[in-house]
Amino acid sequence: MDDYDDGQKRKDGYESEQYFIARVRKYFKGMIVQDITVGDVERFMTWLEALPKKGGGTRSATDINYHMRVLYSILKKAVLRDWIVKNPADPDRVKRPPKGNGRTQILKVEEVGLPLDACVPHLHSIVLCCVETGTRPAAVKGLRWAEIKEVTLKDGSPAPTIFLPAEWTKTRQARKVPLSARLAAHLDSLREAQRPPKGAPLTERVASRTDLVFRFPRERKARRKGTRRPHLVSGAIRDVRNAWSAALEKAGLDPGLHMHDLRRTLRTHMKMAGVDSFTLNEIMGHANPKIEKVYTQLDDDHLVRAIAHIPDWKWHKSDTSEKAQKKQAAF
Repeated sequence: MDDYDDGQKRKDGYESEQYFIARVRKYFKGMIVQDITVGDVERFMTWLEALPKKGGGTRSATDINYHMRVLYSILKKAVLRDWIVKNPADPDRVKRPPKGNGRTQILKVEEVGLPLDACVPHLHSIVLCCVETGTRPAAVKGLRWAEIKEVTLKDGSPAPTIFLPAEWTKTRQARKVPLSARLAAHLDSLREAQRPPKGAPLTERVASRTDLVFRFPRERKARRKGTRRPHLVSGAIRDVRNAWSAALEKAGLDPGLHMHDLRRTLRTHMKMAGVDSFTLNEIMGHANPKIEKVYTQLDDDHLVRAIAHIPDWKWHKSDTSEKAQKKQAAF
């Protein structure tokens, strides 16, 4: 297990992988690999299903399958080293939960404003950026002012755009995301608010040691000599789960809604508005065209409207076709 852990540390995605490794290590602690049976693997899945989640609710089949993939990879190393003959976590020997189509939760157009109105100020800006750019929450929280630039369009007008570096994208490819007029105006006001007023005393300024776009002021523990109130320092926003849960409760929305679902919400509504898949893949950084099935949730109304676009074929009815229709109706 340590060998597998060390190998994963050198790969992308280890930040989330380590949680799966830790749970596998916790459950099988004290067991030697030769003693692990198919029954132990099945009991491990049962244990995972009963394991409480931080946000509440039941653990999804996708989450359990992630754990099973890690366990299978660990035991596969034991097979390659001839420590065991067969892998007890092999999918042919252990029935795993069905994969399904992934998460399908999105917000309706009239629902998007509810969490925005319920958010505290620093979270409001992050949520607005998530839902108007489709960027992953982790990348939004790490966004810097230097990454927001203007591009010049063919008509000469400027267009503010986010240039995401490769290290902040899942595909490890840099991409650019244009800003909506609403989001651009909000970021301009946010930048202006972060600038200390001219002539203000040092104790009234918010000191910023970073170029982060989204941050909130917090008080330092120590006080400066000769001042009555703590010196304010701008801090990075790392964890917004509690604030997000509070906003969902205040807005009366499903507590199981994830901030990542805002990304799915944007893609779905842009697709329903007529934006083509290639353009959406470029904006959202989807390298695999099959991901559209997961991220786009088309409702029945949209499908019916799509059928209404079938053109009038204007075929010419002949006597033969009319007789055939009467015959079919009589039958």
